[in-house]
Amino acid sequence: MKVREGLAIVVLSARGYALAERIAATAEKRRVAIYAPVKLGVGEPYRSVRECVAALFPRVEALVFIGAVGVAVRLVAPHLADKFTDPPVVVVDEAGRFAVTLVGGHHGANALAEEIAAALGACPVVTTASDSLGRPAVDLFAAKFNLALEPRTNLSRVARALLDGERVALLWDEAVPPVDYHWPPEVAVLRWRPGAPPPAGFAVWLLVTEQEVTPPPGPYLFLRPRRYVVGVGCRRGTGRAAIRQAIALAMAEAGLPLLGLRELATVELKKDEAGLKEAAAELGVPVRFLPLAALKRVQAALGPGAVSESKRVKEKIGVGNVCELAALTAGAERLVVRKTIFPRVTVAVGVAPWP
Repeated sequence: MKVREGLAIVVLSARGYALAERIAATAEKRRVAIYAPVKLGVGEPYRSVRECVAALFPRVEALVFIGAVGVAVRLVAPHLADKFTDPPVVVVDEAGRFAVTLVGGHHGANALAEEIAAALGACPVVTTASDSLGRPAVDLFAAKFNLALEPRTNLSRVARALLDGERVALLWDEAVPPVDYHWPPEVAVLRWRPGAPPPAGFAVWLLVTEQEVTPPPGPYLFLRPRRYVVGVGCRRGTGRAAIRQAIALAMAEAGLPLLGLRELATVELKKDEAGLKEAAAELGVPVRFLPLAALKRVQAALGPGAVSESKRVKEKIGVGNVCELAALTAGAERLVVRKTIFPRVTVAVGVAPWP
């Protein structure tokens, strides 16, 4: 899977380009590129808007189109796959009056439409049913509290039950810390011990647990807490497959769910490693590139012998270990998998506070 990077704004006219510049000026911590017809002589030039969108769709974090909604629909429709992999798409009219969520409302587009509307003094147009009706959305709940959904194929049925006010059982593993969230009365939040039979009389079930248990006999979703930080060290040029396999094996051997993965962490010296970025993208988590000085501070605070040491690594970069120190520097409270060596890759797993 390719790494998605940056916000792309596609315009058709000089008026649209002026709006794009206003949007770009307010984009915080986000790389923005503006794509304009070659005849305008500004921005990133394109000759065919259809070819431009086709090239951008699989590689950008988000796409903004300044023009008519109908044109945007025709341009992006051939490239749509599913809500979990498509980039969010927002459309802005050329008068700058509306910012319309087109694709991926609960996956970033609604928030992006709000940001753009604020930048332009426009009206955000959000049509996702839960937002329009003021109903809870399980995917937004999961995003807020760092939970992974499983299986994704059941999301539509569960979401519909919440929209329609059906009775929903939210079974909360007694080993998982509770969170503060307001659910409507028809959602019963119940403390639960994995292995106990699910209560009857509900249309759907939500189960918050790390444990592998038999699913209820009806529509359900598991919500898996994401609390594992994987520190990674690798040789230069190591491919995506080798890194991903090392992570999966390390977690499986420790009995840890891969869906519980929160992020990857490594030293900043690895920021150009494409395989590491691609492995993170395939796993659906971010990768954090930490300053070498931060790893040194953590090592100094831990004292001698607290982490594994490699004389070769220490001579090369100044610390004797990358994977364990990266996991701890990224926020892990303790290591649950110490440095594990695979071909061209080292992996350590730490557990971080949740949520």
